Amino acid sequence: MSRFLSPGRWLKWGCWLGTLFMLLAYLAWQLPQRHWSSSITAAFPAAADWQRDVLADHNASRQLRLVLTGLDAETLAQVATALQQNMLLPSDGVAPAVLSWITPEQQLAQLQAYISRTAGLLISPTAQQQLANGQYAQLTEAGWQRLFSPVPFQETALPQDPLLLSQQAIETLLASLQQPGQQLTAAGGFLTGNSNGQHFVLLHAQMSIDPFDTALAVPLHAALQQQLTKLQQQYPALRWYHSGVLFHAVKAAQRAQAEMSWYGGLSLLAIVLLLGLVFASATPLLLALATLTTAALAGLAAVVWLFPAPHVLAFVFATTLIGVAIDYSFHGLLAVQQGAAFFRRMLPGLSLSLLSTLLGYAALLLLPMTILNQVAVFMLTGLTVAYLMVRWLYPAVLQQGGLPVSAVARRCATAIIRCWQRLTLRQSWSLLLGAAGCSGLVFLSVYQFSDDVRAFNQPDPQLKIHEQQVQLYSGQSFDNKFLLVSADNPQTLLQRESLLKPLLQSWQQQGVLAGWQAVSDWLPSQQAQQQLQQQLQQAYQSVVFSRYFSELGLAVPAPISQWLSTADLPDFLAQQLFQPKAGLGAPPYVSVILLRDARLDAAQLTQLPASANAMYFDPVADASARVAAVRQLLLQGLMLAVAAALLLLCWRYGLRQSAAIALFLLVAVLSALNVSLLLGQALTLFHLVGVLLVVALAFDYAIFFVSGLDTEEVQLAVGLSALTSMLAFGMLAFSQTPVIAGFGLTVLTGILVAVLTAPVLIKIGVKE
Repeated sequence: MSRFLSPGRWLKWGCWLGTLFMLLAYLAWQLPQRHWSSSITAAFPAAADWQRDVLADHNASRQLRLVLTGLDAETLAQVATALQQNMLLPSDGVAPAVLSWITPEQQLAQLQAYISRTAGLLISPTAQQQLANGQYAQLTEAGWQRLFSPVPFQETALPQDPLLLSQQAIETLLASLQQPGQQLTAAGGFLTGNSNGQHFVLLHAQMSIDPFDTALAVPLHAALQQQLTKLQQQYPALRWYHSGVLFHAVKAAQRAQAEMSWYGGLSLLAIVLLLGLVFASATPLLLALATLTTAALAGLAAVVWLFPAPHVLAFVFATTLIGVAIDYSFHGLLAVQQGAAFFRRMLPGLSLSLLSTLLGYAALLLLPMTILNQVAVFMLTGLTVAYLMVRWLYPAVLQQGGLPVSAVARRCATAIIRCWQRLTLRQSWSLLLGAAGCSGLVFLSVYQFSDDVRAFNQPDPQLKIHEQQVQLYSGQSFDNKFLLVSADNPQTLLQRESLLKPLLQSWQQQGVLAGWQAVSDWLPSQQAQQQLQQQLQQAYQSVVFSRYFSELGLAVPAPISQWLSTADLPDFLAQQLFQPKAGLGAPPYVSVILLRDARLDAAQLTQLPASANAMYFDPVADASARVAAVRQLLLQGLMLAVAAALLLLCWRYGLRQSAAIALFLLVAVLSALNVSLLLGQALTLFHLVGVLLVVALAFDYAIFFVSGLDTEEVQLAVGLSALTSMLAFGMLAFSQTPVIAGFGLTVLTGILVAVLTAPVLIKIGVKE
């Protein structure tokens, strides 16, 4: 009773409760202000250049398209109108300005205004060639055909463009954007068409939010789905397909959050059951849960404090804190039962285990990958807090012999130890050397790494079908590959784009490029506009044109002195021009040339003229290259951390034990990787993250087995910890996200091998 009322005990309780209260208060204040990221690509390292920033500003990621079909044309028009008019309300959790519908009438009005502004300043390549060759009769004949064709034209443009060359050029450009056989018609605020006898409506919308901002994207997604579901209830035959980054981002976020809750919850449940079976008391259960809760809150607070946009995937990986921290709890719980002297003898091993684990996770801080930095901060903070709680709080709460341990658990631990004690010293070394050699040979014969970011996430099959259907109906599809042209001013930028046209046409003729969209096709440079005006004014003086003007009753067009500029461009073209943020070596002006069905190899890319100052940019290949670089850095950092930990152990335990621990680590790590490889998986960056945890836990097991403590107590603590960790990571192996599944399988196998082979270190640790 006097021990229960001791001031030191109450001081420790007070410190813990005060820390817990401050963590909860800080998180309650800060969490609502944080926007959680869920995109896997957002987790990749930010490139130290301007290309990624340019594409991040590209509005394509904030657009979405909807296709409605399955009904007759009139009913589809009614459904589309109802969808556009039923604006999202604040009661849906979405501000009205979040989503705006882009109507063909808006785009057509911009296009007509641009056509009228381009009169006499824009010409198609065919007409340009005829003008340069003096084929004036062909030009005037084409002009008559256009004047008498059913295609409407702007009469106001005739005085400046009597041949309607600008309108012809724009119609040619528009036709090049549409795939053959696909005809779309503007009608009542949307586009309509017919595909295989099925009427359909195509809707286009623009979001004012970042689709990866789950706090705003999830309510928008839910409100859209609710409206579409209501319409389908009203019209059962209605079918719809959607396309856009929003749907993929929300799906990935929901799946990651669900897995985080599911796997974290099951891990805690496994711990509860283990503690209940082993100790048959609520005290260790409450103490372990208090340790894990405090450690997790401290890790979360550290991440929220240091990172403005925490990543959901980081906290899926951070559930590994449960596996490592519970190991400390088991060692503390069992050591207290053996008395204060045993607990003091256990502390150096626990401290050394913490230090070696922290060294491993600290290596992640050196990598330019935000998600791994967040995992490192979470684990470094959480493990330190868990260690401090075990060291200072457990002795104040528990009494020697106060917790009876299950006899079954002790018998299992004793049986395992006796099995390994039958080995001689030579047999122990032979086992380690043989296992390490065999594992190494298997690894060298089958290993392969993959840094392709497309394999990091499993696309939702339903969303993939939706994307394919929208592409089929709309007939528009540009690749996620670009040509980026840079210059010091807009005019030089347009001139450099023009230098690329012969090469683009050559690639198109070779069949390695289906098409493209460049700003300079729509907006010639001022120099090109001036040259066109000179050629036209010269042609206007010819007999052919004099007769043409006379028959039309038009005067010779006056020379134009006001030239087209980027300010005249319609919105869909202006989106391809950028002024990157200062720094990172960014040029003042950049244009993006969109490509369709590009299949360009390295030899063809070398044909890009240096004078065009252009570069081919594939975001997927770029992200994969950055991930490969991070993988190399992680591997180097992991090797340095292991070397530092082994040097520390060499100083503490000697060369022989350190060499044995090194072989033991090699067996555990290679076995974990070999299982993935033999199952047909290529190793990725996240397999190496799993290796990092395997190394941390294996170091922990090894340190306690060579520390000279009671081997049965060590085996009991290590076995309980390993069983808990395997339950947690075994469940991660069934994740729908490939990187999480690979991570879970690696850790599961590594821990299993480590806990089964760690007792071999007992014999090696005995001094002869």
